[in-house]
Amino acid sequence: MSMGQELMTPARIADICEGRDQAIALWLAQYDSYHATRDEAARLCIGGAISLSCGRDWTEDSLTRAFIQSQPIENRDKETGARQTIAARDNFARVLTETVDRRCWTSLMDQLGFDQLLGPVGPKLRFWPSRRTFWERGIRY
Repeated sequence: MSMGQELMTPARIADICEGRDQAIALWLAQYDSYHATRDEAARLCIGGAISLSCGRDWTEDSLTRAFIQSQPIENRDKETGARQTIAARDNFARVLTETVDRRCWTSLMDQLGFDQLLGPVGPKLRFWPSRRTFWERGIRY
């Protein structure tokens, strides 16, 4: 049994996935709390609403922009050109999940030494025996 297989037992995979899910839930709760606080403060203050903002050049990362956004987002489908409206919280959840998953995979690769197995072909992950288990639990990279 290889080192990676020893460390990636079903119990360990369950722990990693549970931690990932808890982290995402905490961030979503913070999103809800921030927007509720902002709205309540605007209601109470004669001066009106105050909120965080991104610079006009949008140099902040997508997670910051998604967290601050409160209005629905209109996207255009690249293939059909159809317009689609996405709730701001749903967009934040999508961006957050992608960010957390990317960091989880990177951390696992580093901690287990699998990053050294990649070589020049890039991150194919074909050597990872537990990849399917992570994929089935919703962790994407």
